Amino acid sequence: VILLPPIRNSGQTYAWLTIFQILRVYRVVLAIPITRDLVLLVLGNATGIGNLIIFVFLITFIMAIFAVQLFRGEIPLYDDGGDLIEVSFYNIFNSFLGMYQILSSENWTSILYNVTSYTTSRSTAWYGAIFIIAWFILAFFILVNMFIAVIQENFDVSEDEKRLEQVKAFLQRK
Repeated sequence: VILLPPIRNSGQTYAWLTIFQILRVYRVVLAIPITRDLVLLVLGNATGIGNLIIFVFLITFIMAIFAVQLFRGEIPLYDDGGDLIEVSFYNIFNSFLGMYQILSSENWTSILYNVTSYTTSRSTAWYGAIFIIAWFILAFFILVNMFIAVIQENFDVSEDEKRLEQVKAFLQRK
């Protein structure tokens, strides 16, 4: 369907429909038995991963609300050089992006620098520093490790399965 001339030459419609071409890669993954088994093993506990994603989203959203209350109006949209400060906590969406940036540890020190440099008028820079560093510790060291634990839980083998494999290995040697 995507190769029909009206769709192929349509521009925007063709661009949106190319997602189906990209999604075809699943057939390659599922066609190879080793990769199929690994994907099914990693995603075996989809409810655990889904619950953890919802939990991380809610915690990040709550921290974004706190950040908006702490820093709204304190950090300007543009710095002294006229460059845009992308995370200035002027609304909840912008604050959520900032909290997610800290969670992913992607250039989180720039947010910390902006918070501590622009909240000096009332001598509250240390509040901001403690808040940002505490969120980084909670997010990076606890929440990311929770993701690893949920994924690693799928690789655990029950004692019955271990015993069965041991018996099989023993009988093959004999």
